[in-house]
Amino acid sequence: NEDLEKFSGRLKGERDKVEEVIRGEFSERLVTLEEDNKNLKSELVECKTRHKLEVERQKRLHEDEMTEVQNRIKSAFAKRDELIKELKDKSSAASARADHLEALLIKQREQLLKPVPK
Repeated sequence: NEDLEKFSGRLKGERDKVEEVIRGEFSERLVTLEEDNKNLKSELVECKTRHKLEVERQKRLHEDEMTEVQNRIKSAFAKRDELIKELKDKSSAASARADHLEALLIKQREQLLKPVPK
């Protein structure tokens, strides 16, 4: 009976040691996992920040490009409008000149066809 108690005590002691070793290993692994989790969360925050900055940069770049395109379109329309105005002015001047020349021709024809006094 005494041997049995010694054996039982020894087994209990070994079991307690095994429990301590397992708890220690589990505790170490838990600490490692918590550190890994913390590092991953930190990396995630950095990635999100970089992504946000890149999206904002791309947005600004797109807006700048759109502004440039709008300015080029405005410039093209302004040139078109100026050309149309110039062409209208030239057309108006040519029409006025044609009217003047036609009036001169009519006057000249009248003078040529007028009977000469004897």
